[in-house]
Amino acid sequence: MTEALDAVLAGLPTPLCFRYAMIRAGLPACLVYLSYSGVLVRPLLPPTSDNPLFAGARQRLYLSATLGDGGELERAFGRSGIVRLALPATSPAPPSGRRFFVFPDLVEGTDPAALTAAIVAEAGKALVLAPDTDTAVSRAEQLAQPGWPVMTIDDVGDGMEAFAAQVHATCGLASRYDGLDLPGAACRAVVLEGKPDQDNLQERFLSQRVRAGAALAERIRTRVVQGAGRCTRGPNDWAIVVVLGADLTKYLLWPETQKALDPELQAEVQFGVENSRGADAAGVLDNIRIFLAQTDDWRDSAEPLLADYRRSATRELPAGTGACATAVPHEVEACGLAAAARWEDASRVAQDAARELGAGADATRGYRALWLYLAGTWADEAGDKSGTRALRHTAKTLIEQAEKAARPGTWTRDLAPLPEAEEQPLTPADTAAVAAIAAKVGVGVAKTRHDNAVDAMLDGLTQTVYRFKTYRVVPDLAFMGSSYAAR
Repeated sequence: MTEALDAVLAGLPTPLCFRYAMIRAGLPACLVYLSYSGVLVRPLLPPTSDNPLFAGARQRLYLSATLGDGGELERAFGRSGIVRLALPATSPAPPSGRRFFVFPDLVEGTDPAALTAAIVAEAGKALVLAPDTDTAVSRAEQLAQPGWPVMTIDDVGDGMEAFAAQVHATCGLASRYDGLDLPGAACRAVVLEGKPDQDNLQERFLSQRVRAGAALAERIRTRVVQGAGRCTRGPNDWAIVVVLGADLTKYLLWPETQKALDPELQAEVQFGVENSRGADAAGVLDNIRIFLAQTDDWRDSAEPLLADYRRSATRELPAGTGACATAVPHEVEACGLAAAARWEDASRVAQDAARELGAGADATRGYRALWLYLAGTWADEAGDKSGTRALRHTAKTLIEQAEKAARPGTWTRDLAPLPEAEEQPLTPADTAAVAAIAAKVGVGVAKTRHDNAVDAMLDGLTQTVYRFKTYRVVPDLAFMGSSYAAR
């Protein structure tokens, strides 16, 4: 498919033709993601090994307050061996200013959107960040007070000065969790809506199909942290952070997420949860006014609590973080070798990456399966180019290992088989699933009943409060007490 795909992509108009020029030399090593929403063609990691700005530099400096611990910086730039410089012990606290988190979905007896609009009205303006443009812009329009301008990327594409100069305004941007500076009075409120875990088709594939949660965890956490800090650009700055949407609210409520944050941010999130859960809208707005005024009431009442939370907080990285960090040098090298069409070497190094990911056990199982699959396809390509039967046998073995590691996922079996692979029979579980679906289709599927069941399921999954039902269990004597019928 490579030649046919190249013929199509080479004829694309600007700016796509310029983007394609960056990856054309390594097209055989690229991955193609297909969905109803679009097509994405890209290498797994950026091929900066052939970029003179990276490969020819004696030294590179990466400036970020959220460098991560699982190798996400290396994956983002396609470079390995990046040394982290720790923050000086004498840095002021809080080093990035004070953020007051508010969770409208936890506030009782109020509409989260209406409460957020009231908060924005108190703050005077707000930056709205969401994973997609439609959500960001529509929410910015809903939060704007009458007469306020609503700005989009078309207004701030060259910089945030136009928004900062407004006395009252909202600005809705998609996936702009970094690179925005709104210090001081430029903006005192940022609204984060939606969990930023599917920025593109590759992330959607890794999240939904591969279940590579460990590899994505740091990326998602970094975006949330960066988004929360867009309006606090110095130690003496302060801003409100409104967390909107059930998915993002639940994400920040997870103990695993909170423990992975730095102690200062853990304290701010904990303080925000405690002042949102069980509160009413009037109480939340009173706290907002006190915070914005930065009077003695805030400094004497809130800051001591935040200091106590910070001292008691301990940082614990999610399971699999260490394995992802040790695997990333092999990942970067393997992608560079594949881009250079050195298939056998790429397969060997990809197997090294999979071996390191194995140390993460179940936390990295899905991501390990992906690297085993890549190692298999690259080994098959090497065997095809060199005519080596042993490599094609190795490829078959690696694909089988990938299928085992991917379970219960089935994405490996949904992809095209290796050219010489034998057709695999259905497993007993697949056979049972096919029979069950066929039986339901045979008797007819009522669309209304199906849609109601799906709606009820999705509604239950979006709940932020656990709900339990009480059952009275009665023995079924017809089965000699060996089974029970619950009513």
